[in-house]
Amino acid sequence: MRRPFLIAVILVLTSCVAFAQTPGRIQTPTRLVTIFSNLENQLTDALVANDSASAGRLLTDDFSQWTPQPPGSPTPREEWLMSAGKGLANFRIRQMSAKDLGDHVAVSFVLTTGAKAFFIVDIWQKAGTDWQLATRYLSPVDPVPFRGDIRPTGKN
Repeated sequence: MRRPFLIAVILVLTSCVAFAQTPGRIQTPTRLVTIFSNLENQLTDALVANDSASAGRLLTDDFSQWTPQPPGSPTPREEWLMSAGKGLANFRIRQMSAKDLGDHVAVSFVLTTGAKAFFIVDIWQKAGTDWQLATRYLSPVDPVPFRGDIRPTGKN
């Protein structure tokens, strides 16, 4: 009688281990990813709504955005606030990670919107009890791997 029970327990445990190692498994976000996912969404929502006041509260006074495209100089805060929301209507943030650096946190993610995708690294700075975005590094990436959710069958 004990043998079938033992075999059943072993099968359940090995199934759980195999499932846990399956690529594409659901991962629980860390505390920092949860905090900064919320902040990144607030910022992008404000930009989409063309709400410069709300977006501006989430930026340091000396905020700038850097890209690899010419002219190679950063986009200053005011210019960025005027143009950053264009084309972001249906945005999605994917593959976020956050690294605590003391008074700063480095947050990286892929932002998709329509047929475009960007790899972004944001440096957030502690401002009292709040966080403000100090610098953004943005580079376009191939959007094809980020189009839609791939089903387990591999079919879109």
